[in-house]
Amino acid sequence: MHPNICHQAIVTKVEPSKLTLTIESVSACSACTAKSMCHLTEKKDKQIIVNTVDATKFQEGESVVLEMEEKKGMKAVLLAYVLPLVSGLLALLITILFTSNEGIMGLCTIAGIAIYYCILWVWSPRLNGRFEFSVHK
Repeated sequence: MHPNICHQAIVTKVEPSKLTLTIESVSACSACTAKSMCHLTEKKDKQIIVNTVDATKFQEGESVVLEMEEKKGMKAVLLAYVLPLVSGLLALLITILFTSNEGIMGLCTIAGIAIYYCILWVWSPRLNGRFEFSVHK
């Protein structure tokens, strides 16, 4: 069995077949003893919607564990971070072949990344079913 990625979450909304969960995302420096002096601590609440047939077993305000297979988490990292980097570098390398103007190179690199994210956005309905979470108490 593959290891799973787990996060503590709080149920914020319960619907018949879906839960809305809130995860507190904390930056790595939040555990630092000097965090009150540097003001770089970053805390954000993230909302995640989970489709589940067991939604009615949960109550608003309840603390739960949100789980995803590590393999699927790595696939999400690949799609969100690695492939855009590759598309930007590829656009840069292709642009270098045609011009030495750094402004054009920069714009083409940004355009390559933007095109990648547009393609990802178009494909997002197909991807939604592939990244499934499980919720348990």
